[in-house]
Amino acid sequence: MEENPYTRMERTTWSDGAPETVSIESVIAEAERASMQVIANAYLLESLLSNLLMNAIRHNVSKGMIEIFLADGILSIRNTGPTLTKPAKILFERFIKDDASAPSTGLGLAIVKEICLQHGWWVSYTSNGVWHEVKVRFDQPPHSPGKEEA
Repeated sequence: MEENPYTRMERTTWSDGAPETVSIESVIAEAERASMQVIANAYLLESLLSNLLMNAIRHNVSKGMIEIFLADGILSIRNTGPTLTKPAKILFERFIKDDASAPSTGLGLAIVKEICLQHGWWVSYTSNGVWHEVKVRFDQPPHSPGKEEA
């Protein structure tokens, strides 16, 4: 019987160098000096990060911005974008797309939610109409594991 690669947990350290701003076309990521360790499945952690970044890129506006922060056990990825047309509380459900014409399956945030549930992390979404932010809290969650708030 084959080993399931998604059940193997590893200690992962995130750290970066001195504060810097990186510009890649319409993406601006501000990195502050940070170092953090999480115990996670490496494949699922990569999937979580990939889904959050692709979501921020896909749902941005022309010449928009993306900010990424990692501090105090919380990863925050926020992007500029149009106002939502669907209620924020359903964004973590499968096959939910705010824009039916968007080139996506509507699974990204649902996958993020499931990965957070499996690891006992907390995920949330907030928006002020211009900025959209998804936060993943890796340390002791203030609510039940994997619970999302909109």
